[in-house]
Amino acid sequence: MKLIVISLLTFLAYVPTNLYKLKVEVIGLRSNKGQMMMALYRDVDEFPTKKGRYKHLILTPHNHVATGVFEDLHPGKYAVAVILDENKSFDMDKNMFGFPLEQYGFSNNAREQLSAPSFQKASFELHTDRKIQIKVE
Repeated sequence: MKLIVISLLTFLAYVPTNLYKLKVEVIGLRSNKGQMMMALYRDVDEFPTKKGRYKHLILTPHNHVATGVFEDLHPGKYAVAVILDENKSFDMDKNMFGFPLEQYGFSNNAREQLSAPSFQKASFELHTDRKIQIKVE
């Protein structure tokens, strides 16, 4: 009898968690040279830093497009940042004035004049499998 009760409690305590996929398509690439660095964020305070990445992908562009899939994602709020790292330095190259030399973009195609957009502007809710498109500049 104890075994049945323990088994029943274990069964009732188990709440299946839905996990989702996020497909990210990056368009507007000026070349297929280098690698596309794609980072997924959940933390508003760490966006868009290397330290704050929840998950990341490194992809090879084809036909001026890069597509990546983040899997096993819990429902919630996320944001994506991408960089076309043409020289494979694993960093955003900038000119002497601090302006980016490589193409980059954010989810929701969020943009600011002299800084990265806020997490709020770039974030979106994920409650099902989803596809987003980011246009780099």
